Amino acid sequence: MENQQLALLGVNVAESKLLDQKAQEIAELEGVISVAIVSGRYDLLVEILVASNKGLIQFLTKTLSTIKGISKTETFVMLKTHKKWL
Repeated sequence: MENQQLALLGVNVAESKLLDQKAQEIAELEGVISVAIVSGRYDLLVEILVASNKGLIQFLTKTLSTIKGISKTETFVMLKTHKKWL
């Protein structure tokens, strides 16, 4: 699809002890390519692929919001990619 949106989400979880559980819950959502537990500003990095800008809004406001215990997210839309690291 020409209008597909690839994005990375930085996600913070309210309780660190729930990192594995929240990572697994997010991994099961439609559109999620990968979820990684990371160090730094965020607890998780989530890679998603959606059909369009509207699909991205839908994922952020309706799909991801079904996961309780997420305290903060930041979205990075990938404008151009050169090489996947995995």
